[in-house]
Amino acid sequence: IMRSPQNAKVRAFIETAGPEFHKSLAAPFALSDEWKEYIIQGQALDDYAPGALYLGFHLGSATQTIEIASLSLVRGDRAPAPEVAP
Repeated sequence: IMRSPQNAKVRAFIETAGPEFHKSLAAPFALSDEWKEYIIQGQALDDYAPGALYLGFHLGSATQTIEIASLSLVRGDRAPAPEVAP
């Protein structure tokens, strides 16, 4: 659950812990100025050992404020909410 008064542009990603940083997911989206749940779905490129992947956000597209109230990484199938980030 996130929001941004400036409708910030962010990019969520899941990638290997390096040094080549293979991305299993890269999803750019814009935040609303209202609190909203964003669901981003993807599939890992392979099976990985614990600690071999990490979740990150690219936030440096402009001067902006981003508020995060809740964040979850869920394994398995989950039906998308009506408003899914592209």
